[in-house]
Amino acid sequence: MFTLINLSIDFYDESTGAINMAWTKEALSPIPAAEKGHPKWTNEQRYFETGLFACYTLRHLRNLGNHPAGDALIEELKNWEYSTKESFHESIVILPHHVIFSAALTSKIISQEAKKRYGKPLYLVKYNGNGKRRFTGSLSLRPPNNAGVFLHKTKGFGLGILLGKDIPQYSANSVILFFAYLVHSNSSDSKYVQYIKSVALDCVDAYQNRRVTTSNQEKLAFSFAHANIPYDIKWMNR
Repeated sequence: MFTLINLSIDFYDESTGAINMAWTKEALSPIPAAEKGHPKWTNEQRYFETGLFACYTLRHLRNLGNHPAGDALIEELKNWEYSTKESFHESIVILPHHVIFSAALTSKIISQEAKKRYGKPLYLVKYNGNGKRRFTGSLSLRPPNNAGVFLHKTKGFGLGILLGKDIPQYSANSVILFFAYLVHSNSSDSKYVQYIKSVALDCVDAYQNRRVTTSNQEKLAFSFAHANIPYDIKWMNR
């Protein structure tokens, strides 16, 4: 088994997050330097990065379960729109509030308290090292059939009785940040924007129809990535 991509989603405060997605030297080494910019290699990268996004999304949807943050995340994945005209200087406003904000307004949290806790804009910023709270992961391929393997960890969410207390809030935000990061990184390609949206909707559909288990997430994720891809990705298997 060898690792293709390492991922970290770092929160510098509760409203500000960054994505760091790095391809490993091991993954890139079989590709001659002159071919790394080849459009078909770019398509391969998009395929695996989208598969990683689907793995991440399915894992978080399943982990959130019946928490209100999960329902709010589903609605954002269905309806979220991003202005590809916005340039990325220091930060981009991804949402005018946290993902969980709408759910908090309809729960037992009073309106003023919900606005105070979740009403700030959600920002995507450039990566600047490890955040106070982090979601890390990796995508690997396992021989002999190169099945995708997604490993995932959380860091900075407390110990003992405090462990995981704020994870739902950050979990939902992290999925939308990852989504926005991929759209922005490929904003000049309208086919990709539609591709990643289709994969996100497939993840939502699978979760809502209770098709997601602890053992089938990678298989489902890459079936969605493969079914929707608008590119030729056979070049990698030359």
